[in-house]
Amino acid sequence: MKNFTNSLNLLKLTKQEKQNVIDMSIIHKYKKLMTSAERCKKSYIELKSKDISNLTDDNKDSLKSLINSEYNDALNYYNSAKELKANNPNIIK
Repeated sequence: MKNFTNSLNLLKLTKQEKQNVIDMSIIHKYKKLMTSAERCKKSYIELKSKDISNLTDDNKDSLKSLINSEYNDALNYYNSAKELKANNPNIIK
């Protein structure tokens, strides 16, 4: 994601216009985090539903590790988005 905050000083914008750009960057970051969380959640659900009866022990372990990884990634993305929303309650509704 591009950070437009530094380039704001070069433009001749009003205070409100600068604040709108910053707010949109925060909203964009929030939406991106939530999209990533949803993607990881879908992947987790798909992996969790796989039949492991015909897999070798190594493959079972690898699948379990991948399932845990997707679960943790989804939680991390969701928690980051939740924190961003808590820090900016007036911007993200």
